[in-house]
Amino acid sequence: MLLAVDPSYAADVDPAWVEQVVTAVLAALHSPLPPAVEVSVTVGDEACLHDLNKRYRGVDRPTDVLAFPLQAPEDRESFVTLAAADRQLGDVVICYPRVQRQARTYGHTEQHELAYLLIHGVLHLVGYDHHRDEDFAAMREQEERILGQLGLTDNL
Repeated sequence: MLLAVDPSYAADVDPAWVEQVVTAVLAALHSPLPPAVEVSVTVGDEACLHDLNKRYRGVDRPTDVLAFPLQAPEDRESFVTLAAADRQLGDVVICYPRVQRQARTYGHTEQHELAYLLIHGVLHLVGYDHHRDEDFAAMREQEERILGQLGLTDNL
C-alpha cells in the first residue's frame, strides 16, 4: 500500500490503521490475499477532492471519496482472477475534512468514518458500484460486513 497524507492531517491519520483497513477489504474478497496487489491511498483536503471531482467526473464540488481503478474488472467476481496478477488496483482519495464532519454527523469516530470511506473506495477499485439499487445493496452489504470484521458497527 502506498499512502500520502496532506501534512495538515498527518497527526490524525494512522498509516497502520489505513493499511489494516485496505488489507481487510482485499482479504474479505480474496483469500488468501495475493501479495502483489497494491493500492494507493491519498488523504487530502476539500480543494484537492473538488479539483479531482471536477476534472475526472465533471462534478464541480468536493466529495468525500474518489476511486480511480487502473484496470477495473468487468464484474466484481473477476477480482479473484485479477488479484492473482502482479498489479496495482488503483487509487483511493479521501477528503479528511469530510471524514471529520461526517463522523460528527453520524455519531462515530473519525477512525470509523475513515475506515468506511476506505472500504467504499477499495470496493470501487475491484468493481463494486452503487448506481442501481441491487448494486447499492451488494456494496452496502460488503461495507457492513467488513466494518464488522474490523470491530466497527455502522450507523450510517
